[in-house]
Amino acid sequence: MRLFPLFRAAFSLAVWLGGADWAGAQFAQGQFSIDNWGAGPGLLPDDSVLAITQTHDGYLWLGTLNGMVRFDGVRFTVFDETNALKLPSINIVRIFEDSRSNLWVGTDTAGAALITEGRVEPLKIGRGQREGHLVSICEDATGAVWLLTQNGQLGRYAKGHIDLWQMNPPMGKSVIADKAGTIWIGAGNKILSVAPQSVSSKAPLPTTDGPEVGSLDLLVPSQTGGYWCLADHRIRKYSGKTIELDFGPYPWGNAADTVKVGCEDREGHLIIGTGGLNGQGVFWFDASGRFARICTTNGLSSDSVYALQPDSDGDLWVGMEGRGLSRVRPKLFKVLEEGSVAQSVSPDDQGGLWISVKLKDFIYDKDGVARFVHAVPDLLRLINPTAVLVDRQQEVWAVARPAHGAGLFRLGQDGFFRGALDVDRQPFMSVLFADHTNGLWVGTEEGLGRWDGARLQMLTTNDGLSANNVHAIAQDRAGDLWIGTELGGLNRLHQDHLQRLTRATVSPATISRASMWTTRTYSGLGLWVMD
Repeated sequence: MRLFPLFRAAFSLAVWLGGADWAGAQFAQGQFSIDNWGAGPGLLPDDSVLAITQTHDGYLWLGTLNGMVRFDGVRFTVFDETNALKLPSINIVRIFEDSRSNLWVGTDTAGAALITEGRVEPLKIGRGQREGHLVSICEDATGAVWLLTQNGQLGRYAKGHIDLWQMNPPMGKSVIADKAGTIWIGAGNKILSVAPQSVSSKAPLPTTDGPEVGSLDLLVPSQTGGYWCLADHRIRKYSGKTIELDFGPYPWGNAADTVKVGCEDREGHLIIGTGGLNGQGVFWFDASGRFARICTTNGLSSDSVYALQPDSDGDLWVGMEGRGLSRVRPKLFKVLEEGSVAQSVSPDDQGGLWISVKLKDFIYDKDGVARFVHAVPDLLRLINPTAVLVDRQQEVWAVARPAHGAGLFRLGQDGFFRGALDVDRQPFMSVLFADHTNGLWVGTEEGLGRWDGARLQMLTTNDGLSANNVHAIAQDRAGDLWIGTELGGLNRLHQDHLQRLTRATVSPATISRASMWTTRTYSGLGLWVMD
């Protein structure tokens, strides 16, 4: 089971317009879609979500101050004192899943617990005081699980036994495992490393000093190796003791106790959650250190963030103090011409995109810069572009309805569209299509036209077409053309022979768009149509 099949359905219809380094390019203010969930019947049992993890089966597990919650994207299932799962406390502040699908749970004052196949095993760590709650959990390459409390108690659970050490100074910040297998411990203002293979039960902890810092806030493991260190009000990435990247000062200022949580997204970009009295929401960085801030001004329900979890679909889940749960999605589309009607789009092999816009000139968008492309002055005054097409030889064609008549146009070397036919004598044209041989086809209100370099050779109802008003053209791998018409249904052009497909096999009378998805014969219905 993957997470949230109902949510993922919308993504299958979307086109992502960003590049590989999408954080800096796409995450301007407002470039997010944010959904929020609060407390209530059938929802969260409490408004403070302090821990989030996604387990291998796709469920999202949430820690609240009124129980642990499993979320499948639609339903919240609460585990508290009324359930068979008897946790030490309902105040859940940390959740972690290990490689064996066990859940490790940290509570506010009642210590930690291991959940294995529905059985709860209380652990002798972090009991009795609020400063003893778990602040960090990780698993090393040997399968041992490490647990660190706020008051500096460090635990290592292996083979059913837990060893405990007291860190000095007694202020736990982070325990992480890097990609090379080293354990890094942040306690007070010290960073220490441990080689898991060197650790023995009931023996002193063999530590090595890490990089020197003056004021440590957080350590975050990196998917590409090394770790992120938030210390001395700066963001740096380390490999061992060596600084690999320096993103500079905190963009949220230097207020104490503001950094609450950090992680990487699935592309390896750093995400930091800030909370408390000086919380400023989420800061999502790209590979170069540019960041987007996600906060109450662009839809987050609170700026006090305590939990972060990227899921398997690329969404970011945010847990907040007193304001519940939010899901953050980068918007998949950017608006190139707000308030206009785009009637067709066609990409070229340079990464650009041609767009025909109703009652305006054509738009060419490349590298995030959009510009209007005009026709020869006065020839296409008051132009109404209906379609644009880049053919297989990268020539740009267009059909449009100017002030008088309609016509087929070609982009010239001078960067202007020029008429390929006499504008005043042509039928209205609505669709362009280039076949496998780069033959150009035009759908008009008077039939299907094929461009021969000088004129359109027309196929009409006299040639067997079911209707003359053609709105859609597609081609399968066998070379057959499929033609969608207004009120005449679907046609197939096979070896210069037109076959009309009746309503007994295709229900829509008007075919407005078509796209070929398979090479099956028509009896297998290899064509998808949208009315």
